[in-house]
Amino acid sequence: MSLVTVCIATFNRAALLSRSVESVRAQTHKDLQIIIVDDASSDETSSVAQTYAATDSRITCLRHNENHGLGAARNTAIQHAAGKYFTFIDDDDQWESSVIEKFVAVAEHYDSNWCFCCGYISKTRGRPIRYDFPKQESSLKAFIAAGWTPPVAGQFYSTDTVRRVCGYNERISSGVDHDLWLKLAVVDINIRTVQGCYALPDVSVMPEKATTNEERRRRDLEKSLIEWRELIETSFGREFYRHFIDCYQYYLSRKFFVLHAKRGNIAGVCKSILISPSKIWLIRSAIGSLIDRMNRSDRRTLTPVFMPFDARRFESRTD
Repeated sequence: MSLVTVCIATFNRAALLSRSVESVRAQTHKDLQIIIVDDASSDETSSVAQTYAATDSRITCLRHNENHGLGAARNTAIQHAAGKYFTFIDDDDQWESSVIEKFVAVAEHYDSNWCFCCGYISKTRGRPIRYDFPKQESSLKAFIAAGWTPPVAGQFYSTDTVRRVCGYNERISSGVDHDLWLKLAVVDINIRTVQGCYALPDVSVMPEKATTNEERRRRDLEKSLIEWRELIETSFGREFYRHFIDCYQYYLSRKFFVLHAKRGNIAGVCKSILISPSKIWLIRSAIGSLIDRMNRSDRRTLTPVFMPFDARRFESRTD
């Protein structure tokens, strides 16, 4: 079996960390190096992590003296990774027990010029719904241009590949997963979707999560888009950069539109519509989400989150 390094980045999540760690320890693929990176927590997170390290030799605990953010935490794990493959799960996510086994079974047939992603499971009114990617193989550039975004807790890489691009840009605080994909696209990495739904993202409903703070998220995103400008324009062109800005703003508007709608916040719903650069897309998406919620099937096929660009101009492999 191939050794797989799993990063669990955490910050002030003593009450949640155990669920993520246990879902990693329960993997059917046992050849694991589990690195818990505590990004300077002020609660009992460090104690929880150390307790696990004392009982499972596969677990290593690393702690930052100062809070540096998610990208820096993952970079610390990448620096200490001994595995052929690298993947991660955040402290509020969980995995099905076979996810790493499934990823390895596919990845072993590809070289380090490929990365992989899988579908996820979401609970709607207590009922698990499986959202699966359609089977695809393409350049990562074409995949991004087609509107696909990195799935939370469902990404898998060769460790050499993420090291080739020096991991994550630590100045990015919003869009960390997209940052890695953009950097990998620049060096012509390809992507293959792995059939099946194995990630259970965002099991936490804690109100202090940064992603529920709309103004902060929008400010952080604006900084990320400025940081990415040269990278995107050089590799994809100025036209795509403008498209990417519109897509990300639409994505956030949709995210908070749904959040406000669930809470019955009419003012928030109206604000999301007004801010969105693609109001028609937002309304269509909202109607689609409503229809989706009425669908009684427990398995559904994912569709792109962003508005598609002309992916053909970036295509390098489709076999």
